[in-house]
Amino acid sequence: MPTPQIAIIDANTLACIGLRSVIERLIPIASVNTFSSFQSMKESGDAEHYFHYFVSLQILLEQTQFFLQMQHKTVILISGAASASLIPKGFHTLNISQPEGLLIKQILKLHQSGHGAGHGHHPIPLSAKESQRSWSVWLKDY
Repeated sequence: MPTPQIAIIDANTLACIGLRSVIERLIPIASVNTFSSFQSMKESGDAEHYFHYFVSLQILLEQTQFFLQMQHKTVILISGAASASLIPKGFHTLNISQPEGLLIKQILKLHQSGHGAGHGHHPIPLSAKESQRSWSVWLKDY
């Protein structure tokens, strides 16, 4: 089974680094690449080969046509409920302004709901409770 690749595309470098760290911790089998722009992802040569795209609302609005074609693989990074009204129907969203525990739960829920039986790879082996406990232990180091 190939390693699932995830792209994070956002001009906010700190947001990219933080989200990459969270995803790598929760989904250790994934390879996560970050890009500051859609163009830099296209120049990497693998734009259509990602299992998932986590993109800022700005990137979505600039490259709507591409992400409409990849809608089932795309998660839009939003900041609160207000920006959700700008997103076309059918896209998954991730509120990056919510408390850390809720953010982690939402990522786990997105991962587990999108990768049930028949999606080609196994869901996260830990239960949500075990993963949260593991996450809490990991956070104590920081």
